Amino acid sequence: MQYHLNLLFLTLFTFVSFIDINGQTISKEEWEILNKEIAAEKWAHAEKTCSNLLEKYKGQENFLDEAALVRYYYLQCVSAQLNQKQYSTRKSLTKVKMLKGNHIMSPVREFKEVGIYNYFSLNDDSTGFFSCLPDNAKKHIQLFELYFMADNSILGKTDSLEGKFIQLAGTIKDILAWGTDYKQFELIIENAYIYIPYGKENNNTPVLIK
Repeated sequence: MQYHLNLLFLTLFTFVSFIDINGQTISKEEWEILNKEIAAEKWAHAEKTCSNLLEKYKGQENFLDEAALVRYYYLQCVSAQLNQKQYSTRKSLTKVKMLKGNHIMSPVREFKEVGIYNYFSLNDDSTGFFSCLPDNAKKHIQLFELYFMADNSILGKTDSLEGKFIQLAGTIKDILAWGTDYKQFELIIENAYIYIPYGKENNNTPVLIK
């Protein structure tokens, strides 16, 4: 659980550090509120916060990175409530259908050739990247993610990513809901690319490389 929370903090800290320099629509205080709600798994509150933040982007450029990250967290919030049976499959899919075709950015995660929860790895047939997001207690899977890269050459060079903390971004192609007793979303992301939040030596210097 602590590792998951550390990644959440790292994502928002690094992102806020970057956009403080480059300008932002969302304030540092608003990011901190969202951070606390997600860390505490207050999904209904976090969903409302995400919805309010996304309202700020209406009519603006779809590819704003901060909006892409908020979209990810909104999807996580709705999927978590589907998983907890607060929403039906139909209601949850209705809530997110407007996001198809939009830009999305993942939180920071470590790449590991062999990893399960909170890591990026190659999928089973090595055609893309895969990630599996559990709840804090690691009792239920909240979200599956599949990223199909715009440049597939990276799929043969993943040894260079081992142990590095990265983010993935791309376009939402589809959002599926599946499972038996406990359902969750599966996100299908196309035209994906790696968004690396650290410098060349993968140290703690907050340099974003696109």
